[in-house]
Formats: sequence, structure tokens, C-alpha cells
Amino acid sequence: MGHCCCICALPLADLNSQFCGQCIQTPPAFFAAKIPFRYDYPLDQMILDFKFHQGFARGKSLAFLFIDFLRDAYKDESWPDAVIPTPIYWRRRFLRGFNQSEILARDITDAFSLPLLTQTCIRHHHQQSQKDSNRQSRQRNLTNAFSINPKKRHLIEGKHLALLDDVVTTGATARELSKLLVSNGAASVVIWALARTPRTESV
Repeated sequence: MGHCCCICALPLADLNSQFCGQCIQTPPAFFAAKIPFRYDYPLDQMILDFKFHQGFARGKSLAFLFIDFLRDAYKDESWPDAVIPTPIYWRRRFLRGFNQSEILARDITDAFSLPLLTQTCIRHHHQQSQKDSNRQSRQRNLTNAFSINPKKRHLIEGKHLALLDDVVTTGATARELSKLLVSNGAASVVIWALARTPRTESV
């Protein structure tokens, strides 16, 4: 990743800065982001192959890379109580056949014997691909997009949670979901992701 924001892991050009402008102006509900890579070649192609071409061998390789990173990142830190994969809309999951974040989460939680909480967060609607949208557009699109499964709310109350995704782009999804988790009783949320897009703060 190189030099990045201490909270959201956005790559920073100013080596003297510890935080990005967005985290200073509007701090997120999550307290940190554990992200090993920039979303750049060749990792971006591996992720795309995994997500859109059923490249499960690529997915397994990505999980192994992330496991190695987390093992080092948590040498002197307490592990979260449980891991929650970022949900996708049911129709997208049906068409794709899987949720890539859930597959990654299963490999990672198996490696560290951590509880995996699936179907805890529910996504209610689907937008067109947001990969080229700016931060403001993505945030608007995510308004009321998620809720907590009431049957599983007790599993997050008072818990320190890791919210796992494959890629963090603007951070809008991470912000929305972490806010939802904290407002429903989670003690804290940390973001886990394979990669972070190296966008500038103005985007």
C-alpha cells in the first residue's frame, strides 16, 4: 500500500499526513482499515477474474495472500470477535452464483478459527456498477441500501467486528455498513479488504 490514511487506508501523496481529508472532516464509524494492496495490476486482474469469470483458483490465491498479511498485522493486536462479509443483492448473487466476499471470508475465518456471520447484513437493492462513480454518487446510491437481519442482531451486540470486502473504492460501502453495525450495537468495526483504489481525495 505504501503511505496511506491511518483510518481508511486511502493512499496519500503527502508523506507528512496521517489522515485523509474525508476522515478528518467526517470520521467513519469504523476505526481502521487493514488493506494490504493497491487496486492495481496484476492484483486487479486477479480480482476481476475471480469475481466475473469464476476464477476460484485466483480467489484461493488471493485468500492466501490476505491470510499472510493478517497474520503479520495481528501479531501485537487482538483479533476481532467475528467476521462479516459485505453483502451483495440477491439477484446479483443468483446471476454470479456466489458472493466473492463470503468465499474470501470463509477461507480467512477457517485459517484463524474466527466466527463467520453470514446473512447478518442484508442488501435491499442493486445499482449499476459503481466502480467509476465518485464518492458523493456512491454515497447517495447506498442510502437505505442495507439493514441488519433482526434474527441475527444479537450476534453483533457488544462485538468487535471485521467487515470484509474484496476492494474498497471510495469507502462509501464501508462507511454505510460500519455505521449500521455500530448503531445496532457493535462495539467496534474494522475494515478488511484485499485492495484499495489509489484515488485522489478530490474524487
